[in-house]
Amino acid sequence: MFVRDGDVYAALRDCYTALHLDVNHMKAHFRLARCLYELSWTTEALDCLLLFKAKFPDNASSKTCEVLEKDIRAAIFSKNSGKFFCRFVCVIFMRGLVVFSL
Repeated sequence: MFVRDGDVYAALRDCYTALHLDVNHMKAHFRLARCLYELSWTTEALDCLLLFKAKFPDNASSKTCEVLEKDIRAAIFSKNSGKFFCRFVCVIFMRGLVVFSL
């Protein structure tokens, strides 16, 4: 499913409004984590999802929650491993240890 960023931002604002009105709105907490993930704010999405799991432990083991957490963690790992690889290649190249083309 394709969602434009503007739609995700609107959904994010809706979650914020719902939480402002009712701090214990379960769906708003979960959807906020999903919106943050969709916007590639993975660290914030994980923080939000962990808060959701702590606040609503009965729903923490749901398939939807587990899949979202897996996706978020994979995105964080992917971001971090890419940064590490790029730094590693740059250091090797700058020290003149290896010359190759990508």
